[in-house]
Amino acid sequence: MLKNKLVIVLPLLLAGCTMSNSQLKRAYANHYYQDPAYVAAYKQKTETMSVNQLADYGAEFDKQKMRGQKRMQLDKFIYIENIHSEDNKVIYNYSLTDAWNALSASDRLEKQTNMQKDLTYRTCSLKTVQLAQKKGLEEVHNYYTAYPDKIAFTLRSNLQMCRQAGFTD
Repeated sequence: MLKNKLVIVLPLLLAGCTMSNSQLKRAYANHYYQDPAYVAAYKQKTETMSVNQLADYGAEFDKQKMRGQKRMQLDKFIYIENIHSEDNKVIYNYSLTDAWNALSASDRLEKQTNMQKDLTYRTCSLKTVQLAQKKGLEEVHNYYTAYPDKIAFTLRSNLQMCRQAGFTD
C-alpha cells in the first residue's frame, strides 16, 4: 500500500513542475479523496481519544500496512523500517539505499524537497489526517543512511505546516 502510494504520487509530483499550486492541491485532493462516511466513522471512533492515544492508533494502523514484514521496500531509494508513536507523534523510520547514496548531492536535495512537498500535500489533503492534526497529532519521518544510527534528514507534517502551505480547515 505504501509502495503503491509512492508510485501513484510520483506523476503528481512530476506534473507539479508544470501545474500551479492550486491545481496541484486539487490533484492531491482528488487523488486522496476519502468518502464522507469513512471520515465520519473515523471521527466517531477517534473523538474521545487523547492526542497520544490517537498517535498510538495511527502508528498501529499504518504499521498494519506492512503486513507483518520487518521492513518493506517502498522504491529503489527507500525502505520503511519501523512505525511507532511517541507522545503526540507518529514516527516513521526509513533507511536510504545505496542507490540514494549514489545520487549527487543536488539530486538528493531535490528529491528531499519534493518528498517534503509530497508529504505536506498528501497529509493536508486527507480529511482524517486533518481531524487528527486538529487534536495536535504530528508526523515525523526520519530517513537514515545507516538505520538506526545515522539520520540523514527528517521530514514533518502538522497542522501549522498545512496552514502555512495554504490548506484551510
